[in-house]
Amino acid sequence: MCRLIAARFTGEKIELAGEVLNAFVESSRRDPYLERVSGNRYSAHDDGWGIAVVGYGDNPSVIYHRMIEPIYFENSLRVLDLINKRIQRYKEVYLLIHSRKSSRNEPYGLEYTHPFIRLMENGALWFAHNGGAKKEELARELGVYPWIRVDSELLGYYIMGNIGDCLSINDDLDECVRDAYVKGLKYIPENSGYNTGLLALTSRNSSLYISHKVAGNPSQALLDYYKIVAYTSDEAVIAGSITIKEYLPSKVSEQFKTWFLEPGLYSIRGKEISLITKL
Repeated sequence: MCRLIAARFTGEKIELAGEVLNAFVESSRRDPYLERVSGNRYSAHDDGWGIAVVGYGDNPSVIYHRMIEPIYFENSLRVLDLINKRIQRYKEVYLLIHSRKSSRNEPYGLEYTHPFIRLMENGALWFAHNGGAKKEELARELGVYPWIRVDSELLGYYIMGNIGDCLSINDDLDECVRDAYVKGLKYIPENSGYNTGLLALTSRNSSLYISHKVAGNPSQALLDYYKIVAYTSDEAVIAGSITIKEYLPSKVSEQFKTWFLEPGLYSIRGKEISLITKL
């Protein structure tokens, strides 16, 4: 169980990136939705965090950083402040951030924090996931040993691998992402989330995707936990875990149109969140 945000900022709205990051920190420090779904056993997403950013001046520039410390610890806050200062230099920013809450059955450590990265011949992909995946089935499919891997990591490598293979014969990124996500759905267990963020840098172009789905017949508390809230304006698009809504200042949120995403895979481009396919 984790929290994530995918966002694109341009123009004057880049100034809001710091506010969004701060709200994300607080949503990871205390998550009322996690408290409800866990029966008050847990309240924080405290098993590490990571961020991937592509910023544009004249050329694309990448920020990619992960830490094992909780995102609300002092060292993490200092790093986030440095990253935000860097973000403010750009004219356009694509951002994916994730904080992790791991189960006791999953590996723990820096290399298991999201977003996971796949390098391609002409670019890179970053993947973050909130939910579970069928680890042993994915391990067999990928030909790897499962117990030193995270379920979300294997799901990410499966999806990113399919996208990479598709792009070698098809230059339609949306089509490749859609096909990979449809294939990946079979690896989501009952009553678990297929909430993901995917950041793609291909050649000089960035693309950002977010998915939302809860498999099976989940409880209302679980449905609420996995909700994705979206904010759109002419110069910024933000989509992420519902808890951000509890902490984003009204002076920020009132600048946006706000709604909840229906189950599906969406692209974030320009000022729009567009449905690519239902899930």
